[in-house]
Amino acid sequence: MKKERQRPPAPDEWTAEQLLVVATSENYTLSLHQLERWRKQDLLPRPRVIHLGQGLGTCSVYPPGTDQQLLAVCRLYGKKRNAHHVRWHLWIEGYPIPLPAIRKTLDALVLAPMRKLQQASGQADGFDAAEVVVQKALPSLGRSKRGRALQKRLNDIEADIQSAMTFFFALLFGAEDLSFHSDLLEEEAGELSPAQILTRTLGLERALTDRIGDGEPWLQSDVAETFQDASEKKLFSLEELGSALERASREELEQAHEQSDLFTWGLQVMVPKLEAQFGLGAFGLSIVHEITFDDPAGRAFLLLGFLCWRDKGLSSGMDQALAAFRALPV
Repeated sequence: MKKERQRPPAPDEWTAEQLLVVATSENYTLSLHQLERWRKQDLLPRPRVIHLGQGLGTCSVYPPGTDQQLLAVCRLYGKKRNAHHVRWHLWIEGYPIPLPAIRKTLDALVLAPMRKLQQASGQADGFDAAEVVVQKALPSLGRSKRGRALQKRLNDIEADIQSAMTFFFALLFGAEDLSFHSDLLEEEAGELSPAQILTRTLGLERALTDRIGDGEPWLQSDVAETFQDASEKKLFSLEELGSALERASREELEQAHEQSDLFTWGLQVMVPKLEAQFGLGAFGLSIVHEITFDDPAGRAFLLLGFLCWRDKGLSSGMDQALAAFRALPV
């Protein structure tokens, strides 16, 4: 049987040794072992093996563009030595990453840490698990910037802080009943109702009153009932987010990536304009100032949210917001 003739290396393909020279020229010190490890972590593309001729053995060559991807890996590893973070940034910068590796990274950034917390609680019920997780987290809450911001918004009242955190973890853990029914929304003297706690937690007070011209305030529904509806549909549950990720094609992931990028860009452009005209915290968007837009975990969570909402046919409202952001001047 006649052997298929091997294609010789193209001029813009790279051997491992040539890639090391490229790295050295930019003051990065690498070894062949490190190069292979990064390849196995899907940070670099897979090379192809070519036969050099009778008695000359074989050689592995990396595809065109690998030199630039290698330098990007070196740059990103210098900032954070974590393969998932590096792989995330490579993907959003447009470098080729295999679909299974993208799924693995999104899971590792968002779902795996939350699953670990839920499992460590020892509770099967989502709400019970949330209560255990929050009890363990409360003593160290003030050590983080977000924790201190939450304490400030809720006037450092531990019961309200505990309720707010429990609501959000219960959503993640798939609790179907967050006790937001209308007969439970009446506040007792001196206490905040669940709706008020959530409104303050998210900084949405002015969303209930601010308006443009004769229009209505953009937030008119009861926040607590909205969260109850979300919990019944499991819009933010780890189970549903994971299922949406598992089913997503590369095209759907790319679309969710583009939408999450547009959404975060739109917020950063729109909020300062609104606050310049209507004052700090206009339209209940003050929490935008607390978002770390370059945080891979936060961006990955938003991306999974877009996947899940679209998967459930609930993205119409978000589509309207994205359309408005697309119309913003660059």
